[in-house]
Amino acid sequence: MSKLLIICPHLSTGGAPQYCLDYLKHHKQEYSEIKLIEFTEFSSEYVIQKNKIIQLLGEENVFTLGEYHSKTFNKDKEKLIPIVENYSPDVIWMNEMPEAYEYKLPPNTVMDFLYSLKRKHKIIETTHFNAFDFSTKTFIPDEFLFCSPKHINESKHLNVPKKVWQTPIENNIRPNREDTLKNLNLDPSKYHILNVGLINSNKNQKYIFDLAEKTQNLPIEYHFIGNHCFIEDTGISDTQKSLANCKLWGEKDNVNQFMSCMDLYLFPSLKELNPLTVKEALSWDMDVVANYDENYTDQYKDYKNFNVIQEIDVENFIKSKILCPEFLVSFINGPKIEIIDPNSNNEYLIKFIDNKTHHNHYETILKGGYWGASDLKYFIDWKIEVYNNNNKIYEHNYNAKNKKILINFDSKAIGDTLAWFPYVEEFRKKHQCKVVVSTFHNSWFKNKYPDIDFVKPGEIVHNLYAQYNIGWFYNNDDSINYKKVPINFRLNVLGKTCSSTLGLEYKELKPLLSFNKTSPIIKDPYICIAPHASALAKYWNYSNGWQELIDYFNSKGYKVMMITGEPLGDDWHDSKLGGKLKNVIDRTGKIPFGDIANDLMNAKAFIGVSSGLSWLSWALGCNTTIISGFTQPLTEMEDCNRISTPLSEICNGCFSYNKLDAGDWEWCPEHKDTFRQFECTKSILPSTVIESLNQQLKISWYL
Repeated sequence: MSKLLIICPHLSTGGAPQYCLDYLKHHKQEYSEIKLIEFTEFSSEYVIQKNKIIQLLGEENVFTLGEYHSKTFNKDKEKLIPIVENYSPDVIWMNEMPEAYEYKLPPNTVMDFLYSLKRKHKIIETTHFNAFDFSTKTFIPDEFLFCSPKHINESKHLNVPKKVWQTPIENNIRPNREDTLKNLNLDPSKYHILNVGLINSNKNQKYIFDLAEKTQNLPIEYHFIGNHCFIEDTGISDTQKSLANCKLWGEKDNVNQFMSCMDLYLFPSLKELNPLTVKEALSWDMDVVANYDENYTDQYKDYKNFNVIQEIDVENFIKSKILCPEFLVSFINGPKIEIIDPNSNNEYLIKFIDNKTHHNHYETILKGGYWGASDLKYFIDWKIEVYNNNNKIYEHNYNAKNKKILINFDSKAIGDTLAWFPYVEEFRKKHQCKVVVSTFHNSWFKNKYPDIDFVKPGEIVHNLYAQYNIGWFYNNDDSINYKKVPINFRLNVLGKTCSSTLGLEYKELKPLLSFNKTSPIIKDPYICIAPHASALAKYWNYSNGWQELIDYFNSKGYKVMMITGEPLGDDWHDSKLGGKLKNVIDRTGKIPFGDIANDLMNAKAFIGVSSGLSWLSWALGCNTTIISGFTQPLTEMEDCNRISTPLSEICNGCFSYNKLDAGDWEWCPEHKDTFRQFECTKSILPSTVIESLNQQLKISWYL
């Protein structure tokens, strides 16, 4: 029996060390003695195959001739000569041709010694390089031992004996899948896909990450075993690296354990010679899907469990193998999940959980083809969990980033629209999502919010992730519908209706409006008033109160401009004010809304009631006074001068406890048709309003 000396360029990660290890496992008994030289140590970290070779041959029979960055490269390599002289091998096996070394050639002294014409040893060479050019061959061995038939043809011009040895495909017996997966701390209910090898651009693991991103809602896990120091050069994004269904294991010394229990080996490498990991996967009777490569894939065409990427739809292939359910999740008017499962007998427990409070709001059991939803329509940071046989097989956490969200305003009212709109933008910024908004007054905002898309009410919007409807919603018995809005909106400031529905912390915000400020229509200083509203309960019902204000401010050099949509001179509306107001500038009726906005932007102050024009004045930054008795101070904005009678002194704030009957013009829930009807505003004196405005405008009370 002969003595064998093996020379390997390195024993770090890669096919060459594994090929050497496989060869020794099958042929070690054919030699009387074996020693191995690692020409250069690439890494002291990636030594899995090296350690296995040392275990097989004995530590005393494995030598390393210096590190990769050694400054004494030639001297390190020349240590080979005395080793060979003392050992006197019969065969020297170059596990890689010296011309194909990944770094500089061994020094001439070493090469001259090894390939001396007077050598007594036989030299056998192997190459693992799939693009080696045999026309450049300088050192001629006594024999070639190829790992692929490809090299037989490419070296036919060299008159040297040639043979091929490939790692055989063995018939390994798979252990219990469930137990093995559990030993690896993996979930047996999931489908497990494996890739082994250095993560780099040629190995093309980017293909697998792309697939993982598309199938992240399925019960599949993707496992990558191998050095990933080159992952930054692969095009794999940071988002893909953090995918929950992808596990980067790094180097592992129990690859066979993974091979023995995985469901699919996925190998999209772009260019290979004769990859050993494919053989290992086939040895474990695993399904294999590989990129077509003329160098090696044709040899497996008769294997029923071997498939070529170019010949199948890989995503559908995987789905067909696992018959796994597909879970379709959306948050359109509440969280919803639909189950698509080819096996209609499977039952799934669905839980709708608040991620913030961990409260399970709703759970149900569904089969394939059915859907379930929570009836809570407002924003919650949802987590939807799916269980099968007490195993959690799917989880979706609400994440609106870069997704399309529709926010609908249910109200046409001026005040509602102005109070709610700022929180649409806050929601967009918080979730970094693509917001589409539907209001009845899009033109007021469109130019100021370029990052928001506007659609008309009722317009269909496709590809939505979530939808929220903003409004005051009631049940049939006139109680508040807390499934659509999470707060008692009558006991909160108007803007909080929107902020709470969208899950935002409330702080008073003014909207940005598209109206342009131009010159005022009169030169004199003026005050705007808006005495009308949609119900008599909203009026200032002090007899002739508005006329007293007009007369007073005229006497102080201020013109008074009336800006309501209800026209001056309309007998019915005038009667609610005690008659037609005199000495006012008439800007009532069908005045363009932009012109009214300009009037407010140029006014010294605004006096109104709890109505939309008061909110417009506030939004435009005009000095705003609100006279109101049927609302509580918390209903309107903070940044205003609010005049009312304290609740402790007189009936007040009925709107916070009763639903307004819009069909009853004289609605007064406590005192209708009595002498106390509308006492909340009848008791507010003109002098109270005047004194408050005097302080704001610094007007002397006395003439």
